[in-house]
Amino acid sequence: MADGSDSSDNGPIHHPSLYFPDGDIIFSVLNEGRPTLLRVHRLVLAHFSLSFRDILSIPSHSEANEMKEGVPVVSMLDPYIDFVGLINALYSPETLPLRDLERRPNRGPVTIRGICALAKKYQVDSVLKRIAGRLEAIWPATLRQYVAARGTFTSDVGYVVSHLMWARVEHAHPEPALAIRLAMEVGARSVLSAAFYRLAISDPSVDWDDSEPEEMDTLSARWGILDQTDWTRYNYGKDDLAIRFQELPLDTYEQEVPSGRCGDEDGCFSAIKKLRAFHRGQLNIGFARQPDIIGRTLTLHEEIDKGGFCFYCKPTLQVIVSSFLKDVWDDLSEIFGLTE
Repeated sequence: MADGSDSSDNGPIHHPSLYFPDGDIIFSVLNEGRPTLLRVHRLVLAHFSLSFRDILSIPSHSEANEMKEGVPVVSMLDPYIDFVGLINALYSPETLPLRDLERRPNRGPVTIRGICALAKKYQVDSVLKRIAGRLEAIWPATLRQYVAARGTFTSDVGYVVSHLMWARVEHAHPEPALAIRLAMEVGARSVLSAAFYRLAISDPSVDWDDSEPEEMDTLSARWGILDQTDWTRYNYGKDDLAIRFQELPLDTYEQEVPSGRCGDEDGCFSAIKKLRAFHRGQLNIGFARQPDIIGRTLTLHEEIDKGGFCFYCKPTLQVIVSSFLKDVWDDLSEIFGLTE
């Protein structure tokens, strides 16, 4: 063939974009049983990865190695898609499939995980840092960021929060299981609290890749990629969240309102009874299965706002609920066993 590829059905072929005429090393990688040749530059590899040192130390005209067009050929056992993705990312960083980390409706095969594994294997820190940076950019690090992200999608309907679930909240955050696995690989631990919380409020019977986003009324995840430690954290975290919501300190209300400060004792007494009943009702609406303590506590906050409390009792209760919610967020790392 004109490009030097073998014309036989099983002979090696040149990669269409990663076969540079002036490359001084060739990688041979099997693609569906057929070798594909990547002719690249030692200098580029050396710039990005010290782990390629042994490969780069091969003499240009060594008799001990296969040669092609005067260039040594190195056979690689890595998966073709992952290896090509990694080399592509060295030459063209924009090709790194960070879209795999994004919100819906981005779908399709996930390739970033395999590339990340090879980047770690070959110590390509630039790729690992880009993955970590993108994870940290799209996952909330604070309670305010988390609430804002969930509220953005429903802002067109006046930021209405349902006590069951935010409308189409599937769009608010990316898929959590992939984020967890990659964050562990690249050391982006700051995203783990939010990602595990998002996992805990997902429906374990619905897989992300098997669901259609426009039809979703619940949250999903790629459950199959979690490891045993992830499952342990998920299960213990869910149980802890359910217990904590039961312990929301509405009973401290009377202690927080000094005698004589309430502007409508009969009205507020009736309102707090209704609020406590509403809280108990929330516990009975599938909370143990999907313990969205943040969503339901914010709904409770709204109930206080419209619940008929006086000018003094309303903000007092809202402070109690807001402080409780902040404490839960701050404790997520402990709740899911992420503390080191």
